[in-house]
Amino acid sequence: MILWDMDGVIYEGRGTTHLAKGSEEDPEKFIERFKKECGMEGPLGDIDPKKFEYALSQWEKDHREIKTLGDLGEALTDLRHEYGIFTSKHTKHTKNALLRGITLSQLNQIMDGVERMCGFESATNGFKRNGKKQMILSNASCPITVYFKEKYGMSYAFGLPVFVIKDGQEVLYTEEMYGDPKIQLAGRAKDGFNKLEHLKGLVYKEIVNPKEIAAIDDDSVEILDYVQRNGGLALGFNVKYEKRFQEFGIPIINENNLEIFYEIVMNPKDIWKYCR
Repeated sequence: MILWDMDGVIYEGRGTTHLAKGSEEDPEKFIERFKKECGMEGPLGDIDPKKFEYALSQWEKDHREIKTLGDLGEALTDLRHEYGIFTSKHTKHTKNALLRGITLSQLNQIMDGVERMCGFESATNGFKRNGKKQMILSNASCPITVYFKEKYGMSYAFGLPVFVIKDGQEVLYTEEMYGDPKIQLAGRAKDGFNKLEHLKGLVYKEIVNPKEIAAIDDDSVEILDYVQRNGGLALGFNVKYEKRFQEFGIPIINENNLEIFYEIVMNPKDIWKYCR
């Protein structure tokens, strides 16, 4: 089983940011909304509104003025990874809020225009030719993971559960809704999704065997460590924080070319020709 991460592996950046770039909404109204939510009851209740405002202004000094929803999406990601005032919970809440109103057919059209990582299509087609099942497990939202599953004929797709608006009601997204032009993203995610625990659940249900997994990820060391400790192949790719991978003894592919991932899976003995 080929286990794909998505953000930072199949494409650069974050899927929610790419979707936000496809919106013409004014970012200022979301900034004002999030300021009001800081310190109040809810997902941003433990964030100091002054720290939030300062961090955004610092991001603009370090990067660029926030003029579009895509800019704001990048800033919200960096509030976690670069500035350290957000946790995963805060990022999921704010970035999904930006996407309210996007239809599932629009989502597919936007993702069609996102550049794939070098070698991705060659690698995924090669795995299919060799009869290897493929699965996406990502913190990106479910509709994006399902898009890639359907687009490239993969076997499974799992991601952050999100709510959609169907017939005027908010309901959880399901795969049967794929590409429906009448269904919109509600801008809200369900709490509690954890990639590692989800993978363990799939192992428990005997959907996957960790010994038969070849996993690739840019960030989730805990996933790769679990796979490696249980006899599978685990590889870091497009890694931003190498020290974490080194601490767990996870090999890192030297080049951002997914054809190398394919070569290693097909010839594991050659791993150190391509990794550090």
